[in-house]
Amino acid sequence: MGILAGLFLLLMALLFLVALAKTATSYLAIRRPPITCPACGKNTHVFGRRSTCSRCGARLVRLPDGSWAEKEKP
Repeated sequence: MGILAGLFLLLMALLFLVALAKTATSYLAIRRPPITCPACGKNTHVFGRRSTCSRCGARLVRLPDGSWAEKEKP
């Protein structure tokens, strides 16, 4: 019975950590202003140097000057 209680507490701790991580990443995404997607022209949030437009699915890359461009397909 004690093993089951320990496993249950471990599961709850892991779920708490996952929820905390998801909350932190969504908070960081909200704090950043949206950019205009160069492919579709609509506002979208980006998460890093490489991102995907949430509206049209275009792959975006950040240029050295700070602007964004659609990634060229090989």
